Amino acid sequence: MKRVLVAAYGGAHVAAAMPLYRELLAAGLQPVMLGLTTAADTLRRHGIPFVHFLDHVDIGDPAVERWGNFLCEFHHRDGIGITRDESMAYLGASMAERVADVGEEAALASYRARGLNALLPVRTLKRIIEAQQIDAVIATDSPRAERAALNAAVQMGLPSVCLLTSFPHIGLDYLQRSDNGAVICVLNERIRQQLIDAGRQPASVIVTGNPAFDALIAPDAQARRSELRKQAGIPPEQRAVLWAEQPEPGNPDLPIAMREGLAATCASHGWKFIARLHPSSQAGASITLPEGALLSPRTQGVRDALLMCDAVVTFTSTIGFEALVLDKPVVVAAVSQYSHFVDYREDDGVFVVPSMSAVEPALASFFADDEHAQRLARFRRTLPQNGQAARAIVQCLLAQDTTPSFTTATP
Repeated sequence: MKRVLVAAYGGAHVAAAMPLYRELLAAGLQPVMLGLTTAADTLRRHGIPFVHFLDHVDIGDPAVERWGNFLCEFHHRDGIGITRDESMAYLGASMAERVADVGEEAALASYRARGLNALLPVRTLKRIIEAQQIDAVIATDSPRAERAALNAAVQMGLPSVCLLTSFPHIGLDYLQRSDNGAVICVLNERIRQQLIDAGRQPASVIVTGNPAFDALIAPDAQARRSELRKQAGIPPEQRAVLWAEQPEPGNPDLPIAMREGLAATCASHGWKFIARLHPSSQAGASITLPEGALLSPRTQGVRDALLMCDAVVTFTSTIGFEALVLDKPVVVAAVSQYSHFVDYREDDGVFVVPSMSAVEPALASFFADDEHAQRLARFRRTLPQNGQAARAIVQCLLAQDTTPSFTTATP
């Protein structure tokens, strides 16, 4: 085993993949980072070399050009670090492959029913694996190119690891399959059992933690917090609340309403409000915040954003888990269309509330350090500490002498 493909898209996925780059190098292996969508811009900013679809797809191919133009009208976003040519390559090749597999009418029907999740470009990933002379694959748990990379690895008889960045629920239909990585690495024992209950073989589900969390706890945390807050003009005694925003395709006004309502709540209590948008957000720096509120820029690392704050509010973001690792209070408003796919619980130290209006008293409880807040703090402090997840995942890959035979995936 020499060359390892590491496939991930943006946000929490590339954050989990980047520590693997360093760990693979330390193990004497050559990582080949496949930067999908906004991951490419993140890898570029961190000076990590990568390949992307555009390196391996001819956007002048008539089928790729046709379907790329069609899908770009709905899915390409300027200003989030993805060129239109890269979107053309990623979207066009994926849809062209789907059309070739099932025909245009069926491909469009599945796209209308499932959106981009109807696309599974396994043959394109096989071409990338062959061109890059890949010996093994690690990919995060997304349902398109990452899943396709794992399916391709299994079909080609290569060692493979699926890295589950958070909860399995939203992708359980494919995560439970044995062709989605010979091994799947997960955050904790509860998630491991959920996958086993869904049908994964126990030996194929390993608790490693999330590599994105490895560097969260460091001895410079307090000094770094003081420096960041001083730069942002946040006095030592002022409470700061971080809003970790996620897109809500079924109700795009919902996160905006939460952002605006929470900003007003913070202003009324004298708390500093900090908004952190999802990397794929179309709003970017164009959002309007009240005077005194802050926007965590796209270039700021999650750890720095978390160090600045004293509590986190979200609907579904995995930033909640990172906050827990840093012993930060977390409020989860279970009002999202995706709420049933996440599994934040009180025994993780999370205050789960049923409405947006309940967020304010939950924050007040934390900041008053009342009995309930103290109970949740005790739960947070019993969570497993991370720090060696990247190394454990690489060891899971190296331990694979052979890859079992698996069934072929269908989207």
